[in-house]
Amino acid sequence: MLKTYHGSCHCGAVHFECQLDLAPAGQRSKPELDGVWWTSSFRCNCSWCAKTRFWKNFARPPAFA
Repeated sequence: MLKTYHGSCHCGAVHFECQLDLAPAGQRSKPELDGVWWTSSFRCNCSWCAKTRFWKNFARPPAFA
């Protein structure tokens, strides 16, 4: 299910909103592009992301404003 999320850059100078489907893997909407690795969310294991519990997801250009 797509939902609108609001965010900003690290310093807060730039704000944005995007449509993302952050549901668990078995409950996500069908991706627009089959077989593309960035159609779902994933967790990075670098020290900064691990410390801040950062979870990545990619928004396609039409869903990003």
